[in-house]
Amino acid sequence: PEGLVSQIKKANYKVDPTLSEDAKSIISQLLTVDTEERLGAHGYKEVMEHPFFRGISWKLHLKRKVIPPFVPEVDE
Repeated sequence: PEGLVSQIKKANYKVDPTLSEDAKSIISQLLTVDTEERLGAHGYKEVMEHPFFRGISWKLHLKRKVIPPFVPEVDE
């Protein structure tokens, strides 16, 4: 994991070429080193509007109550 974080910080990563163009695009934009240029840096709607999510009904998803399958106990 530490090596992966280092590679991401240096933008030294490869995106799986078998992924769709939209998937490759969103991954590379979310991993942009410059935080001001990163997808979502100017609001979550940038992410929601990315072509990868084309066809997603955000209104429907935001109305759903999601119950996590597992809630861990946290020792404080």
